[in-house]
Amino acid sequence: MLTLCTFTTGAGTLFFNIPAVSILWHLTGALFFLVFIRLRQAGHSRPSDYIQSGEAVYGSLVIIFVRHLAGAGPYLTLIVLVISFILFELYLHGFLKLKERELLYSGIFLTMLFFVFILFLELFDGSFSQTAMLRSFIPREIMQSDDLYALPGLAVTGGFLYILLKLVSPELSLLSHGRHYFKITGIDFNRTRIFALIAGGIAASGFFSVLGWTAGAVSYLLKENPERSYFDDVVLILLCVFYTQSILLFSQILSPYLILLVIFSLSWGMYLYTKRGRIRPYDRIA
Repeated sequence: MLTLCTFTTGAGTLFFNIPAVSILWHLTGALFFLVFIRLRQAGHSRPSDYIQSGEAVYGSLVIIFVRHLAGAGPYLTLIVLVISFILFELYLHGFLKLKERELLYSGIFLTMLFFVFILFLELFDGSFSQTAMLRSFIPREIMQSDDLYALPGLAVTGGFLYILLKLVSPELSLLSHGRHYFKITGIDFNRTRIFALIAGGIAASGFFSVLGWTAGAVSYLLKENPERSYFDDVVLILLCVFYTQSILLFSQILSPYLILLVIFSLSWGMYLYTKRGRIRPYDRIA
């Protein structure tokens, strides 16, 4: 896996002039993504990825409004993205508490809204180019040297969240089983769930600001093994880097709409593959 990551990075640097430092950004984004996936597993009613649930579309809309329409800088955009994702996680999964089917429906609705909005910008906003659109769902598509100042801060934040995740992993395992099982910890269930959602919002903004939509299908390649080791986490991080670096390479030769088609196809394809032959509790027998 490490060899594949090195190969994709070298190919991007050699043929498309993508800075080699991009792999450091993708490693940082993959660390946030790992935390996000682990926290997501504590919510057993959310098996879909962040593209199908509408979180990716929501992040892109925030970036378009703040970065393109309002003209804010990258650091202000990141701050707004963190606050927006925390509020979105709390509203969608804390207040509404959507089930799997409801979550998919809301994601489809947000996706349709996103494409209508993009079409509107394409038709009536002359400054909205394909590059601006590409940056809305692959934010790190164009690396800039001055952005390196943000890299240590993001890496430290991601590392802190990962250490915290490891420290509270037993509680998170009980949290995923519901209120009844969580009672044995002696900790308030509602407060813990809120803190988990806030941490999930921070992790979501961290990886989305770097990886955008490119890590969607990676979550389906991760098995929910209760005996997770550090080696499993390293494999997931490298797998995420390889996957996102591959998408970044394709973005250099394909139009943004074709890249979106590839991302959606992989995401929904993996979802349908994992759901094959499964009988859901709400399925009725005629």
